[in-house]
Amino acid sequence: MKQIIVIVALVLLISCKEGGKDTAFVKANSTEKAAQFNDWLAVQFHEDLSRDPQMQTSMGSKENYGKWTDISSEYELESKKIAERRLAYLRDSIHKEGLTGQDRLSYDLYYQKQKQEIANFDYRLYTYPVNQMHGMQSEVPAFLINQHRIDSVSDAKAYISRLKGIQPLFEQLSENLKLREYNGIMMPRFVFHHVLKDSRNVIDGYPFNDSKDNST
Repeated sequence: MKQIIVIVALVLLISCKEGGKDTAFVKANSTEKAAQFNDWLAVQFHEDLSRDPQMQTSMGSKENYGKWTDISSEYELESKKIAERRLAYLRDSIHKEGLTGQDRLSYDLYYQKQKQEIANFDYRLYTYPVNQMHGMQSEVPAFLINQHRIDSVSDAKAYISRLKGIQPLFEQLSENLKLREYNGIMMPRFVFHHVLKDSRNVIDGYPFNDSKDNST
């Protein structure tokens, strides 16, 4: 009887050790997969940031300080292709079964974001780039006033570069509006008055006229 008890105890001890090894291996493997996924996410974030000079400025970076974010159709198509590439990588190279907790949630959210980005491409024209609530006619001067800090001569030169860049930026905007018009997507008539008022306010006051009040 004692021999049987000893044998059972040994079997249980060996099983516990082996189970512990298996558990440790699973945890290590899961940690490795999570690290791989999070490193990849960081690379994607920096790729997005590199394509968006205005986001760089908003985050306190002075990289591409004299540039505006591209709003062309070519940029939008490139964004879709990036989303397709990311979605394929998530499906084929990241094994979500090995992710747990916050990492699994990040995977699901980022996966859905890429799917949404691709689906939204077909409806990209169904927006109003200028409107009575915000729009580029007011967002551009607000960005220069609130986001573009000038702490040095190079910052001032970057500011001037952005001022010069408004014309080509608004040429892109004009093309976007024409494309919407061609597709029958127009903002309501009552909005035009508000947009024109916003636009005129930007060039109202000194030095644009003889007013004693400074311009925006």
